[in-house]
Amino acid sequence: MAETLYAFMRENVKAVGEKLIPVSDRFVDEDGNVVNWKIRAITADMNQKIRRSCVKRTGTNKAGQPVERRDDDLYQAKLATACIVEPNLSDTKLLDSWGADCAETLIRQMLLPGEFDGLVMKIIEFCGFKTEEKEIEEVKN
Repeated sequence: MAETLYAFMRENVKAVGEKLIPVSDRFVDEDGNVVNWKIRAITADMNQKIRRSCVKRTGTNKAGQPVERRDDDLYQAKLATACIVEPNLSDTKLLDSWGADCAETLIRQMLLPGEFDGLVMKIIEFCGFKTEEKEIEEVKN
């Protein structure tokens, strides 16, 4: 087993890296070419921190215990902003351009609903989650 530990040492694990993806044909450069967005994967630890930050206490149950609910919309926005490398959603000029006060608000203002959902699906897949489509494809095979 000591020999196989080599594969699990941090310095020996292959990096996931970054990926360019098309998000919307509405964002173009000076020549009219569509500008891709750069995303990165996050660790399970970072994902857990994001999930926990999106839990809201909604009251108490009949036994007096707190009832909590995760805000899925906020989770998606925070996950997206954590994984987007470019454009820099924390850039002051970009935030000011859209009148946004934070990256989570900015991303939802920049994108149409379908674009946002598509971006989140690409991010989720890049982070190692299986999408429903992939699961169906695997079952068929």
